[in-house]
Amino acid sequence: MINFNYLNEVFSGDAQLIDDVLDIYISEYPEFEARFANCMARREMEEISKMAHKWQFTAKVLGLVELKNDLIQLQDYANLTFHETDQLTTKVLGQVKEAFGQLLTHRTAS
Repeated sequence: MINFNYLNEVFSGDAQLIDDVLDIYISEYPEFEARFANCMARREMEEISKMAHKWQFTAKVLGLVELKNDLIQLQDYANLTFHETDQLTTKVLGQVKEAFGQLLTHRTAS
């Protein structure tokens, strides 16, 4: 669940800046989803690791602590079994999809 209170705190309640940041995340999501799913299917763990690293900041800014922690774990995939990697990539993709839905709902309500 996105922590909008944390987002307000990070950006000092600047509604325009928050909207701009959310717009960036919303616009980047479709490419992320397609690329991440493709990398999952091809088991391209180095690419997934790079994407996980990049999206850690996004998760942090949005207050998505569990997602951020999962991304950190996924980034260090060398310590995971194939089964754990499959479970974690599926979980992360679901979390990001849920966050995207929350962002869209928030933007529509604004």
